[in-house]
Amino acid sequence: MDSRRVLALAFVGLSVAACQSPAAREPAPRPDAVAAPVAAPAPEATTRVVVEKYRSGKTRVERTEHRLDDGTWIAEGAARTFHQTGEPDSAGEYFAGEKHGAWTYWYPSTRIEAEGAYVRGQPQGPWRFYRENGRCVQTGSFEAGVPRGDWTYFWPSNSRQRTRGEFVDGHQNGVWSWWDEEGRAAEEGTYTKGLKQGTWRTWHKNGTAASLGAYRDDRREGTWTSWNEDGSVAREGSYANGLEDGAWTYAGPTGKPVQQGSFRAGKEDGPWTYWRDEGTKSDEGSFTAGRASGTWVHWHADGTTKASEGEYVDGKCQGVWTYWNADGTEKERARFENGRRVQS
Repeated sequence: MDSRRVLALAFVGLSVAACQSPAAREPAPRPDAVAAPVAAPAPEATTRVVVEKYRSGKTRVERTEHRLDDGTWIAEGAARTFHQTGEPDSAGEYFAGEKHGAWTYWYPSTRIEAEGAYVRGQPQGPWRFYRENGRCVQTGSFEAGVPRGDWTYFWPSNSRQRTRGEFVDGHQNGVWSWWDEEGRAAEEGTYTKGLKQGTWRTWHKNGTAASLGAYRDDRREGTWTSWNEDGSVAREGSYANGLEDGAWTYAGPTGKPVQQGSFRAGKEDGPWTYWRDEGTKSDEGSFTAGRASGTWVHWHADGTTKASEGEYVDGKCQGVWTYWNADGTEKERARFENGRRVQS
């Protein structure tokens, strides 16, 4: 229908109405009978701020949430948490329900505890960690939530380096070094995929060597030696699969031997001899799988006069034991059964 016809019909209708009598016309609607326009519904909110409180009434959590198409709400946008004292605990942002972007954490004292960034809920990039005294104690980077690259740890007392090394895929790798609070070298060794490997060494505070040995897959292996600060040997022996195995010698502060014997799979096995710090012999006997066995002799302080002699079975006194005075005269004899004295 073209516009001219629409216009013509409009005029025709007007003419008919004009020719009708007043009685035939439809009554004009009263003003109060006109239907009120229906208001359009208000759009439903898609964001909200959620506040959670402690029993004391103080705010514990304050976060922005976003409504998904299915009607559920997830954290998205700014978020803060607070200590019970009201001081800030953490602040950052969420994206799709996960921490995303820069975040900061505080101690109740308001000093920073840690700062760094997240990507989809995983720590990412450089991070710094602090003690409550304000000193930085740890720096390093993350990739997809696992440590990666160089990490440095500091003494909280003076900010000197305490430990430094590299992470690869979350595992310690390569050379790692340790220092004491005065900055002196304390320990150094190598990791491979988080396991100690190869030569490891430690130092005394005076700079002299304290120990030297090797690891294989995080277990001590081969010969290990420890020294006193004066350079004398403190102990020396071998390991197999992380356990003492073979001959071992232990010495006192002056370097004189105080124990000497053999191990098998980490337990004393075979003959052992013991000396006092001043060098006199004190005990001599054998072990089997870590328990005293066979004949044992104990000496008085001079190291030449017997104090007692008898037999052990499975680590307990058994049979007749003889005791002597310091002048060499016999003191008494006693009988034992399963470690208990039964007859004098």
